[in-house]
Amino acid sequence: MKLLLVLTNPYSSLDVLARACVNAVKGDNIDVYWLYSNMFEELVQDHYSYLEFFDVVHFIAGVESFSFDLIAKTAKYCQIVSTFHHRQFSSVPDQFKLVDHLFYVSRFLEADVKALCIPMEKTTLLHNGVDTDVFKPAYRRSENENFVIGFFGARPPNDTEDRKGTKLLLDAARQIKEQGFSPEFIIVGHGWKELVAQLRILDLTVEYFVNVGWDQLSDLYNRLNLYLITSYLEGGPLPLLEAGACATPIISTPVGLALEVLAKPGCGKLLNGFDSHEIAQAVIADLRNPDQANARALKVYLEIYKHWNWFKTYRGLSKLYKGLCTEKDSQPAQNAFNQFSETYFNFQQDPIKQRNIVRLYGMVDFAWRLYYRGDYCRAFQLAFPVFGKVKFAYFWNNFLKNIIALSPPAILFRGIKDEMRL
Repeated sequence: MKLLLVLTNPYSSLDVLARACVNAVKGDNIDVYWLYSNMFEELVQDHYSYLEFFDVVHFIAGVESFSFDLIAKTAKYCQIVSTFHHRQFSSVPDQFKLVDHLFYVSRFLEADVKALCIPMEKTTLLHNGVDTDVFKPAYRRSENENFVIGFFGARPPNDTEDRKGTKLLLDAARQIKEQGFSPEFIIVGHGWKELVAQLRILDLTVEYFVNVGWDQLSDLYNRLNLYLITSYLEGGPLPLLEAGACATPIISTPVGLALEVLAKPGCGKLLNGFDSHEIAQAVIADLRNPDQANARALKVYLEIYKHWNWFKTYRGLSKLYKGLCTEKDSQPAQNAFNQFSETYFNFQQDPIKQRNIVRLYGMVDFAWRLYYRGDYCRAFQLAFPVFGKVKFAYFWNNFLKNIIALSPPAILFRGIKDEMRL
């Protein structure tokens, strides 16, 4: 069986989900390849017939992230799986009509899933999980050390909404400071430069880590006294499970898996709503009484260790994929992939090698989007280590495309479009 996973950006939570999929089907005769969104769009636009190579295409980002035409063209050749993380649309996109199976990540999404008009037998609750061999308690802080709050994740380069609730976080931090407390912050992920600057304006100490390896995150979680979630909308978030697996106390707004995990007796502090004053008071309560926070952390650790590791949540994934397989009349010619100019389209090579190559090219694309947003330093930090590992022509084409996009006429045109939209 040939499975293609479609992701968004490197360094995102979807990368973690993709790795979990790969590990869950290992040894079950399923070859797993993957592409990032722009690569998949190029494949469908220019080489769509080669979708016959695959049995199933799994849109981990969700089919609603792509055009109807692209999903319709894909559906002619492959079975389509989509992961439903949260509802960010007012009317149901037609793309969902073409889905052969839907995974949704929280039982609190069931009402939204029904609204998609997909037969329930074609839907499966597939909770997110955590690798409890990687994320586990390790470091215990001294009572003399300062109180440290964590905020981990990544802000996509094209994100214009405050889905992660950074304004709530800043307002709460300001109130905490006004009441005489000065916690430290550890911020992890792309896109939080402005948040870090605003916290420092409040005279709060902040450590900012942009490029952190997935296997290094556990060390940072174990430095925290509190992991804080201020999001307005979440499917996970994965950091909730990762922090909990490290026995780190958690406070969260009522979103995603927090409604399931932290609602268990004694597991965590689940806020009533999205109010900065409530957030500030909950944090101050933990500052004043760390023992109560640590008691919650132990409860949530045991809950996650027993029920929320990937082995438990993704058990049976191979069976779900294989149940969608249909015998195909034809396959692309053996030499067909020689026509592709980019090595990440060579699906005849070993899947592990293909995934590694895709990640290199994905990092270049991601660096360009950071550059386009004005985050020049981070863009060069990301692109420089992989520059010699991708084709120069690919890098040069991206350079020309982005230079054109950054030209004064292009910027003026985008500004006019934005004004018309408003």
